[in-house]
Amino acid sequence: MPSLPHELAHAHLNVTLALILGGMNLVEEIDFLANAHVYSGGHTKRPDQSYIPSVLPAGRSGVWPSVVIETGYPERSARWWLEESRGDVRAVISVSVHQKMRKITLTHWQAVPPRRPTRATAGQLVAQGTQEVVITQEDKDSPIEVTNGPFVVPFSSFFLRDATPGTAEKDIEWSVDSLKLLARKVWAKHPNV
Repeated sequence: MPSLPHELAHAHLNVTLALILGGMNLVEEIDFLANAHVYSGGHTKRPDQSYIPSVLPAGRSGVWPSVVIETGYPERSARWWLEESRGDVRAVISVSVHQKMRKITLTHWQAVPPRRPTRATAGQLVAQGTQEVVITQEDKDSPIEVTNGPFVVPFSSFFLRDATPGTAEKDIEWSVDSLKLLARKVWAKHPNV
């Protein structure tokens, strides 16, 4: 069951993404799929937010989004999206809102080859967290701290192509100020902090 703090967090990331893409004149080139479900391997999964380019590269299935935002159980969800899609999902952004402390963790997950591949795992991909940003605040009156910010997801993860040189296209970056705003919004409505 979705919690208000988690809903606020992924909604803020979604709205901020729209603003970032608007600044690059790319809103028309991506489809915001929201929480459209995907069925695979006998399971149906609904992300909190998901995205796919409006025009897919030749041979790329439209079954899987290119990027997913998930809240709740980040590692398990990231593993399912990245491994079940066999790399079609290029990035999972997980958001974890601590239930008793002023702490929010964002993790960027990608599919990578296993650290110690064997014949049995040849060609398989595993989920790995590649960036973790932690937003904390001691109490309501202390400053908000952002560790390892800004939060960055490669342009190619969203659009399945490289950014075009000489244009405004670049990696998607949630600034430290944007992350602090996310935290203020979440903690203003969080019932336990």
